[in-house]
Amino acid sequence: MKTKLLFLFMFFSIILSAQVTEVCNDQLDNDLDYLTDCADPDCEGGNCANAFPCQSTSELFQYFNGALRLWDGQNWNAIAGWSNPSSFDLNAMGYNILDGYIYGIERGNRRIVQVTRTGIQLYGSLQIPEDRNWHTGDMDMNGNLYISGTNETRMWVVNIADPSQIPVSVNFTGVPGSTLDCADWTYLPATNKLYGIRGNSSILRVMNLDGSHDQDITLTNMNCNNLTGAMFADASGNLYAFCNTGAFYQLSPNVDFTDFTVTQIANNNLNATGNDGAGCPLANGLSDECDCCEEVLRILREMQEGGSNPTTPKMKVLDKPLVEEKTQEKEKARLFQNTPNPFDENTTITYEILSDKVESASIFIFDMNGNMKNNFEVNPSTDGVLEISASTLSPGLYLYSLVVDGEIVDTKKMLILSN
Repeated sequence: MKTKLLFLFMFFSIILSAQVTEVCNDQLDNDLDYLTDCADPDCEGGNCANAFPCQSTSELFQYFNGALRLWDGQNWNAIAGWSNPSSFDLNAMGYNILDGYIYGIERGNRRIVQVTRTGIQLYGSLQIPEDRNWHTGDMDMNGNLYISGTNETRMWVVNIADPSQIPVSVNFTGVPGSTLDCADWTYLPATNKLYGIRGNSSILRVMNLDGSHDQDITLTNMNCNNLTGAMFADASGNLYAFCNTGAFYQLSPNVDFTDFTVTQIANNNLNATGNDGAGCPLANGLSDECDCCEEVLRILREMQEGGSNPTTPKMKVLDKPLVEEKTQEKEKARLFQNTPNPFDENTTITYEILSDKVESASIFIFDMNGNMKNNFEVNPSTDGVLEISASTLSPGLYLYSLVVDGEIVDTKKMLILSN
C-alpha cells in the first residue's frame, strides 16, 4: 500500500487545518467533507434554517398522505408546521448534498419541487415532451436526480442546479424482464450504484448510473408482499427499505456488497401507497455510536494470541496485554477523524502522541467484516499524519484504530467512494 508518513514539527498547524469550517452559500465544499453550503451542519441556522443539514446520525424523511414525516426510531412522525399548500403529489425524491434540500417530481406531470423543513414549493419543470408516472428517484454526489418508474425501460438524469437543461434519457440495458420493476431506489456512495427492491419480491435490484443492470440479489428474511415504496442509504453502506404495508427493514452489506443481511426494524401496519423517501447518504446511520469497537478489540486480541487463523500474523505492537479503556491518569495519545471523509483519492489520518514514555504505536485498518487490511507502525515519539490512498482499498466503509503500547486509543470510521 502506497503510504507516506509525514512528520510535523508544529502540531498547531494540524489543529488549524482540522478546524476549517464550511463557508455558507458560496457553492464550495470548504472543509472537504463532500457537504456543501446548507448540507453541512456548520451552516445550520441563519439562511439555512429551512434546510436539512446532513447530521452524523441519519435523518430519514418519508412523504405520504400529504405530509413529510421523520423516522424517530419507532415511528414516522409528521414534521410540525410543514405544509403543502399547492397539494403537490410528491414522489421520485432525493437528498442533495450540494445544498441540503430534498428535490422530487410530482407524479403524472413534469413539475420539479423543492422540499424544505417548512414546506414544499415549485422549483422548475422537466424539459421532456411527456408526463409520466414518476415514483422512483434519488440523487448522486454531483447534484443529479435519477428518476424512473416501475414499468419504465429507461431513466432520466436531471441536473438540479439547472432545471432548464434537458434531462439526459438513459435506456436500461441487461435488465431481466426489460423494465425496472422498482417503486423506489436509493443511491449508495460507497458503490456509486442505485438499489431498489423489485415489486412483491425479495429481490434487490442493483443498477449502474449508466443504466446497465449490475446484479439482482436475493434477500433472506425480506418479507414485503407489496411494493417497497421508500429506499434510503447511509455512509456505513446500509440500505433501508420501507414496505408499503408498514414493515421497515435495514439491509447491512457484506464487504463487497454482493449480499445483505436483512433486519426488520419495525412494522407499523401502515398503508402507505404513494410514499417516497429521502435522506443524506453521508450520515453514519440510525445510530451514531461505534458499535464495532468491541469487534475491533476482539480482532486485535486474537492477533496478540496468534489468531484462530494460522495465516493471521502476530502484530509486533501487541506485545503487551490489550486494554479497552485507558488506565493511565493522563492520555497517551489521540486519534483524529481522517480528512477528507469520505474520499475517493487520498485522505490523511492525524494522531497525537502525548507521552514521552510511549514505546510502540500502530494504526490498524479493518473492513466491516473484521478483516485487517493493513497496519502501519508509526513513530511513537512524535505527532504525525498518515496518508492513505483510495486506490489501495476497495470502495466501502472501513475502521481504523490507533494502538499505543497495546492499548486501543480510539477507533473511527472512514468511507472510500467509488470513482
